[in-house]
Amino acid sequence: MNILVIGRAKTGTTIIAKTLENSLEDCNFIMEPKSISDIETKYNPKNKHNVIKVIFEHWNKTPRLRNALINNEFSIKFDKVVFIARDPRDEMISRMMYFVKPYFDKNGFDKTMYENWLSKIIYKQQNPKAYTFLQLIHDKNLLFGSNFLHLINATNVYFKFLNGNRKFGHVIKYEDFISGNIGELENFLSLTLNHTIKDQPVIRQTKRSSKFDNWREFFTATDVEIFKKLLTPNPFYKLIDWELTNSELMPENYQHYITNLVNKSYLQ
Repeated sequence: MNILVIGRAKTGTTIIAKTLENSLEDCNFIMEPKSISDIETKYNPKNKHNVIKVIFEHWNKTPRLRNALINNEFSIKFDKVVFIARDPRDEMISRMMYFVKPYFDKNGFDKTMYENWLSKIIYKQQNPKAYTFLQLIHDKNLLFGSNFLHLINATNVYFKFLNGNRKFGHVIKYEDFISGNIGELENFLSLTLNHTIKDQPVIRQTKRSSKFDNWREFFTATDVEIFKKLLTPNPFYKLIDWELTNSELMPENYQHYITNLVNKSYLQ
């Protein structure tokens, strides 16, 4: 069986795709190919199963090929396609915490820039309801010269894609997967899933909280007011519930997570 897993980065693609791999005997795993030739090179027809994990935005420059992949228009055919959805509010926070890794991979490590960024994360931990997510985004854009809010439009585009292509596969929400609500996914795949893969290195590298609704503790009332207008409700997330909590921002999910990413990649 060939399974295509597709979703946006930081939405649970790794944990879900690796769970599928772990649940299949004699399985070849292809990690984030960026082209058809990449898939063809790494595909192994001798394996009984192949799981191919694709990041949606990696194919933004070739959207027709991405659609053709889903529609089985190439020589390698997929028996099942699994689409992944995640609450866009949590996705933004997850991307914010992981951002330094791909940025420094591309541009080279800058200790001063890193320390400045980490100080802002620590300040947010200490002042969760005084320092807005919007201000953190603004400070990040100034420091790194990026436009983080473009993700909102990109997320809306993905949900439009998802709604238009859901007929070709099964949509699993990250929240349902983490909660163990996977009966429909197992029925779709005709497979009992094995979750004993949480300590693999590839999982440890990207794992942060393994929870959802992080936005409730991270957003402020000002953030809610603005993001209600910016985020478009979709068939998967109605975005009606905007209730916040006063939970403490645990350093292991923010400061320590970023520190561990940097230490493992650049300071060892």
